[in-house]
Amino acid sequence: MRVFAAPSALMSQGQLLAAFGAVERRGVREGKAFNCQSGFILTQVIPAQQAAAMIRHHRGSIANQLHWVKDVIQGEDYSLIRAAQPAPLMA
Repeated sequence: MRVFAAPSALMSQGQLLAAFGAVERRGVREGKAFNCQSGFILTQVIPAQQAAAMIRHHRGSIANQLHWVKDVIQGEDYSLIRAAQPAPLMA
């Protein structure tokens, strides 16, 4: 995890932009190596360790639980519904 202060020219265009975060994840899943890079917009400059903890908390509490239900239970990834608002149709 790395955190970079946003250039002053970008900060003046939007009050919510203060920094960028960059995460690189590497490992092995199901016997195959992977390397994934993600970027984040931060509203304040914070230490990289704090940003990493916030990301882990989000992934563990929201993304993993919600997406597991949508993907595994509701089969969202295999749905043939391609509407602008698929949730009401799936309900």
